[in-house]
Amino acid sequence: MTDALSFLTCLIRAKNRAPHTLSVFFFPLAGLVLGFCLYLISVLGIRLLPGSLSQTTTAFLAAWFWLVGDCILTRGIHWDGLADIFDAGGAKDREHFWAILKDSRLGTFGALALFLVLLGKWLLVSILLAQRSYFLLIFAPAWSRLFPLWIGSRVPCHPSSYLGLYVANALNAHPSLTKCCAFLLLLIPLLLSIATFSLRFLLLLPFEYAILFIFIRMGTARGGISGDFLGAGICLSELAFFFSAL
Repeated sequence: MTDALSFLTCLIRAKNRAPHTLSVFFFPLAGLVLGFCLYLISVLGIRLLPGSLSQTTTAFLAAWFWLVGDCILTRGIHWDGLADIFDAGGAKDREHFWAILKDSRLGTFGALALFLVLLGKWLLVSILLAQRSYFLLIFAPAWSRLFPLWIGSRVPCHPSSYLGLYVANALNAHPSLTKCCAFLLLLIPLLLSIATFSLRFLLLLPFEYAILFIFIRMGTARGGISGDFLGAGICLSELAFFFSAL
């Protein structure tokens, strides 16, 4: 668990030794811890705001605190992957794709993706805060961090990707746990729909399968996946969860 937290967040200082392969399966739990920390940041921000503000204004500002906390606690690694994937997505061939992916400069498509996804999260988180749907805000980062386990079990990693190899080695070493994580893709939306007496969370299935289909197809065509694929998928999976939660 500590390996997963140090790998995905700055809540625990990263260790020099290589993380254990089992820590990959703790990614969702690390996301749950992150979600709770972001919830505390939002609630604290609400309490520090003037009471004269309207409920809508308070929710918008608290959602901005949530986003700032997310960027700081994750060191922005997932957002970097999102921008890189959208910059490289239009490449004509495999070599050009990986050249763009490894380029540290931000392109037009990457900037647009960051703006639109950040804007979408800000609006959706503010709505959930106004509705006091705190559990959903806490659970969203856990759901999104299942994405590396889902795609990693279906697409080989690119030889140059450290994070991709790390995830792939863990999934290959523990096939039974990998199958359990794949089963959660069906189980979690069903349980959430039952718990909330609403079918809205079943929308997670087409949303998540669409994201997986696009990334699997892209990774297969480009010779494998990398950490940028995983980071971009985490950002989009979290956005999909917020949409279904409305």
